[in-house]
Amino acid sequence: MFKENWLNLVEELIERRNRSSHVILDNTEFKNKISLLCNEVANQTASNIKNGQPPEKAIAHINLLASKSSLGITDLIRSYNSIYLQNEKLINVRKQEVAADYHERIRYLVFRILTAIGIGAVVLTVGWVAQKLNVRRKKEIRNREL
Repeated sequence: MFKENWLNLVEELIERRNRSSHVILDNTEFKNKISLLCNEVANQTASNIKNGQPPEKAIAHINLLASKSSLGITDLIRSYNSIYLQNEKLINVRKQEVAADYHERIRYLVFRILTAIGIGAVVLTVGWVAQKLNVRRKKEIRNREL
C-alpha cells in the first residue's frame, strides 16, 4: 500500500512539473547556475570589501547584482522553491509511513502478548476444570489399581 501511494505521489509531482508554466531547471543546470551566481557574488563582495566599503553596502550591492544577473535569479528561486516543496511532500509521506509502521508493530506485539496470555489461561483453566471434576491420567489410575 505504501509503495502504491509513494509511486502515485511521485507521478503526480512529475505531472505537475511537466504542466507548470515556469521552467524548473535540471539538477546539473541548477547547480551550475547557483555556483556561477555564488562565485560572481563572492568576487564582487571581496572587491567591495577590499575597496573599503562597509558590509551593508556590499550586501546591498549583492542584492542588486543578483537581481540584474543574467543567470535568472527568479528562475533559480522558483526552481529551488518547487524542489523544496516537492521534497517536503515526499518527506511527509515517508514520515507518515514510518509512523503507521510503528503503530502496526506495536499492535502486532500487543496481539502476540495477548495471544500468549490467552493460551496460558486456557491451559490453566483446563487443568483447573480437570482437577475439579476429578479427572485423572491413565497412568495414575493404573498405579492405584495395582
